[in-house]
Amino acid sequence: MMNMTREFAIKEFIREIVNRDIKFGINVNDKDHDFTKQILSGEKTIETRVPFKNNVNRGSLHAYVGKRVGLVRTGKGGMPMLVGFVTVGRPIKYDSVKQFRSDYNRHRVEPNSKFDIDDRGKWGYPMINPEAVVPIAVTAVGRVVSDIQGIDYLIL
Repeated sequence: MMNMTREFAIKEFIREIVNRDIKFGINVNDKDHDFTKQILSGEKTIETRVPFKNNVNRGSLHAYVGKRVGLVRTGKGGMPMLVGFVTVGRPIKYDSVKQFRSDYNRHRVEPNSKFDIDDRGKWGYPMINPEAVVPIAVTAVGRVVSDIQGIDYLIL
């Protein structure tokens, strides 16, 4: 039996147990920077991606614009983890280094990092209404998105 102090703490911090009908989570590589924590805290409000090689007018998250998706932390070793949810906003096309640098406070990508802008430009996707959950392992992981359908999670 759980002691009353711990039980009270759990009830205070967990609002609900849910299984929404959200099928996909976008993968965010946290190997070098804790981008998922920055997104969930509201410090990082733009997630950036390179344009497709065969179509620079689209990026890998265009299919999710306007949709609520999971936020999957990858790159930390071990299993990828569902850590929250966001709504993907209408993308911004960064065509120049100057434009990209001027928006640093929103995307938080360090100059000369592996996520910096290159010759193809960069797409920036607003991360709207972030919501943290108790991290839970995700087993069906793709390169850009993960299948999170049917995962039960706890909202913080």
